[in-house]
Amino acid sequence: GSRAVFYWRYGQFGPTLPSAAWQMLTHPLVAADTLVSPGIKVHTVIYLFAIAGFAALFSPYLLAVLPLLAERMLAGAPNWWGLDFHYNAFVVVPLLCAGVDAVARLARRDRLTWVGPLWGVTVVVISVWMVHLFAFAPLTDVSSWQRDADMRAAASAVERVPSGVMVEAVNNLGPQLTGRTTVLLWDRLPRWAPWVLADVERPVFPFCGLADQQQRVAYLEGHGYQVVYQDHGYLVLHRSGPLPPLDTAQSPGC
Repeated sequence: GSRAVFYWRYGQFGPTLPSAAWQMLTHPLVAADTLVSPGIKVHTVIYLFAIAGFAALFSPYLLAVLPLLAERMLAGAPNWWGLDFHYNAFVVVPLLCAGVDAVARLARRDRLTWVGPLWGVTVVVISVWMVHLFAFAPLTDVSSWQRDADMRAAASAVERVPSGVMVEAVNNLGPQLTGRTTVLLWDRLPRWAPWVLADVERPVFPFCGLADQQQRVAYLEGHGYQVVYQDHGYLVLHRSGPLPPLDTAQSPGC
């Protein structure tokens, strides 16, 4: 993120890792309360363990998951607490492996050959039912497979960025460019990439609002960038020739 503390989300415990760790060790009740409050954290953990029919609770493989969950639930970052984003992708497979391990141990110990098939069917049923709770939910909506005018404009904007260049891209379109360009996040810190793919009609991370996004485009235009494509609020800007020196000064807070 260009700054060493870009992803530091534990300021409620301390400004650095040692100070935060010491605060948690000396105030364990506060740390424990942070793990379960607000309630969305408990909600997320319950649904994650439900994916494997709660069998993961009886496997030592669970130890691979607990640090990842603690890292998120202790953080002052609401986006990390829920089911809506990609943060759960890294724990689903270990939880399933833990479930397999626990069921296999039970079947071997008690010679219950029917436990494995029953658990497998249960996990499939639970997983299908839970799709709508996670980030893949839009895939079950037929409309999400159809392009509207905004999506067509976004696709055209992506196509206007040449291959092999460096581009600052708006958060939700950057992934479409990573296979053929060097992508930086278009945010509130100008990095003076020769190409910029912006959006001035839809609020996007990590800007403070549409006015902030529009001001950033005006700032770029004031520094020699020219708009080479514009449709439905998507803009592709380009600046040829020497670029200004990199300015690492942080933008004011929202």
